[in-house]
Amino acid sequence: MPCRCKPSETHSKSTRSTASYTQRAAMPHLSVFVDLSAAIAEALLNGLWQGALLTAVVAMPMASAKRLNAATRYAVWCAVLVTVAVLPLVSGRLPTVPAPVPKGVERVVPASAVAGAPAAVSIAAPVEAPSAPAPSDSDWQLPQVPDSWPVGLVGIWLSFAGYRLAGVLNSLRALQRLKARSMPLQSAYREALEPWLATTPRPVRLCSARDVPVPVAVGLFNPTVILPEALLAQLSDGELEQIVLHELAHLRRWDDWTNLVQKLIEAIFFFHPAVLWIARRLDTEREIACDDAVIAVTGKPLPYAACLARLIELTRASGTSRLQPGVLSGTSQIRRRVEMLLKRDRNTRPRLSSPILAAAAVLLSASAFAVQMVPVVLVPRSEAALDFEADLLVDLGLDSGAFAADFERARQELERAEQRREAEYARLELEHTRHEAEYARMEAEFERMAKRAVAERTAPKVARRGEDPIEIPVPDDEEEALREFSGVVLATETLEEAIPSPQEVLAAIASMPSASDRARALGAYAEGEAKNAAPLTPAFFRLIEGLPADDDRRRVLSTVLERSDLEESVLLRVLRSVQSLTADSSKRRVLVEVLHLPPPESEAIVAGVLQGIDTLASSGDRRRVLGELLDLPPSESVTRGALRAVHGIAASGDKANVLLKAAALPLGEAGLAAFFDAYAGVSSSSDKRRVLSRLLEHQGGGYRPVILGILEAMQSIPSSDDRARLLLRMAPQVATTHDPTLLAAFYRACDSIPSATDRRRVLTRLGRLAVEQL
Repeated sequence: MPCRCKPSETHSKSTRSTASYTQRAAMPHLSVFVDLSAAIAEALLNGLWQGALLTAVVAMPMASAKRLNAATRYAVWCAVLVTVAVLPLVSGRLPTVPAPVPKGVERVVPASAVAGAPAAVSIAAPVEAPSAPAPSDSDWQLPQVPDSWPVGLVGIWLSFAGYRLAGVLNSLRALQRLKARSMPLQSAYREALEPWLATTPRPVRLCSARDVPVPVAVGLFNPTVILPEALLAQLSDGELEQIVLHELAHLRRWDDWTNLVQKLIEAIFFFHPAVLWIARRLDTEREIACDDAVIAVTGKPLPYAACLARLIELTRASGTSRLQPGVLSGTSQIRRRVEMLLKRDRNTRPRLSSPILAAAAVLLSASAFAVQMVPVVLVPRSEAALDFEADLLVDLGLDSGAFAADFERARQELERAEQRREAEYARLELEHTRHEAEYARMEAEFERMAKRAVAERTAPKVARRGEDPIEIPVPDDEEEALREFSGVVLATETLEEAIPSPQEVLAAIASMPSASDRARALGAYAEGEAKNAAPLTPAFFRLIEGLPADDDRRRVLSTVLERSDLEESVLLRVLRSVQSLTADSSKRRVLVEVLHLPPPESEAIVAGVLQGIDTLASSGDRRRVLGELLDLPPSESVTRGALRAVHGIAASGDKANVLLKAAALPLGEAGLAAFFDAYAGVSSSSDKRRVLSRLLEHQGGGYRPVILGILEAMQSIPSSDDRARLLLRMAPQVATTHDPTLLAAFYRACDSIPSATDRRRVLTRLGRLAVEQL
């Protein structure tokens, strides 16, 4: 079809397009950057709803599959997580349903794409805008800077994603530091756990560390299972084996690598609700799958559930790296794991179900393809970018007259909008100027009033508070008089305000009807008094003890302990107020805060802490406070007091924990007698063995009373195996001595072992050591 444009019009249009293109040639890089940002924003927004829809499609059949084991569920959700993460990358690359074309808009098709079309491009007659004059070269100007909201959105996403990825990198570094400072496990433990290590295809190291709160499997390169040193002495052999089996299951399933991929995806898609929901499911299913692996080996779900409960009691999970798969996790997750362990009709097989995985792969692929067929969300481009693209289309011969007219109308509308914005800015500027003039007028009025007040003063003025007059002389200089006038006003107002005494403040607090208000007021009073370094009176503590709620009393006492000028009398008063608390947890927290203060020089403070410990009914709270007390600088008197307080602990394990810590401290003769006296209250055979082993390790090096006391105390151990294990540890020391009293005590302890096999083991060991000494 021949071109309908006149030659003059064609030349004018070509000249105009060339000039516009030349003027806009400085902007291509900026326009491309904005378009790239818009494309990334489109991919993220489409991936958001597509991932949520895909997750919902997979979650429905997964919820109905009650007999599906945890390992298969974990594999399915891993595949879903990877698919959701990949969706933004393929968004728009699969064929999609075309969006409807508005009426009056023609599709622009290159002439070369039509079979048999001539080389020249045929352009439809333009639709003339009724009110728009014919544009000239001077009408075309450089466009405004493109709108930056896609750039800002992508920038925010990159900032947060970079911060989260940096956190993952820091966790990886923390894992390497943790493995570097961990020590190999003692040979006795390694020999007992060696058969389980042989079942793992990956070479695994067993280590221990002091600063690890819970057992963890640190994988990736050089996988290692790290156990807390404090737990080794508190867990039985069976419990230790179950925990190590759980950690080995993590490494056998390569959970360290899958967890790393999961954390990377979470860091990049931190805003994606489907990713965060799937991540929580993966964390739960991972631990349940490892629990199933433990049950598959031991066949005893109930003892394993009891082991988890005991482990929760012994540890406080805090400060672990998010890349460490471990036996302990969140409270809700542990509760679900225990519930799953107690279900008898549950599928606990640790192997993957191949048919289910194949069906899940088909469903996932079909769902992802179907999601891609839905129309996508398009991010609107900036007006300047559209303007630039329109000129390019004109230069390429792909424009139409209708588009040119519509574009001109849009350009004029943008100019009118800009004019409206400028008018609004002018109005606001005028309003601001009017407010400044009003403020200047008020300031001048105030100055005039001040001058008049100074001029009226012909005699010295007197400011009174009660019966005490204060005479203020009149200065000669007018400027100084103005300053003095302001000072008189402020001084008069200050004198008229009555400053209440501490007694008046406490009386006002006592008159408050609300107990919570009294608690807040007492806390504020303690903070204010701390700043003024004023002493706290007994009336203050009586008000604290009169508060009905334990939490309120504890909070106020904690505020008092934050003072920097605490005296011994105040600390003793706090310790007496602790005894008025009802809840053991509140008492424990205040006592621990007292012990975290600089070590007291007076034994009265330690005595007050011990009196507070005696009021605790909970064995766990007693054990925690006594542990903090034994962390103070070593003192035989403090150790003896803590050992006497052990008698009030009911639980054998808590008693043993305190004695394990006390065994490493200087005891002396009186302390050693108190130690064995407290040891008599331990009922568990394994706890007795651990306590005596720790005492032998720290105090038995050539100290005869300790060895004799251990040989006598060990006869109360019920278990024949525990007695034998303790004597095997003592055999090297006894074999090198020539003390007949020690040898006789050792043989008596050996004769007390009920099992003949255990007696033979001990005597054989002693005989070999004796031969080696010859």
